[in-house]
Amino acid sequence: MRIYLSGPMSGLPNFNREQFHAVANELCSRGFDVFNPAEQRVPGDDWALYMRQDICWLTVSDMVVLLPGWETSRGAMIETFLASVLNIPIYIWSWTDGQIFPAEIDIQSVLKSLGTSMGSFRVPEMLLEGEQP
Repeated sequence: MRIYLSGPMSGLPNFNREQFHAVANELCSRGFDVFNPAEQRVPGDDWALYMRQDICWLTVSDMVVLLPGWETSRGAMIETFLASVLNIPIYIWSWTDGQIFPAEIDIQSVLKSLGTSMGSFRVPEMLLEGEQP
């Protein structure tokens, strides 16, 4: 089973790579195939290039595992939205017991947060009402 890790990176010390690597190593030790965005590099550390590259991996994953603080990350919110639209199961990592749990995420809230963080970004009403595009 292929897992895509999603969580906050921008603005954190060393791009939060330690947390990504720790979770990836734990999940790999359990037999999962893990895509870890913290292992990727793009020229100039360009955020949009990272996202374009990472989204390709997200689309071929069997599940997404959200790391603590994901809800404060614009990139992780975009990935969460895409996973939801693509019917990719979403789980949350718990440091307390080292387990993943099914996520209960209000996608409308994610979309509204994205709209706020991206300025002129507008959410189509059909998405807010839960319709499929």
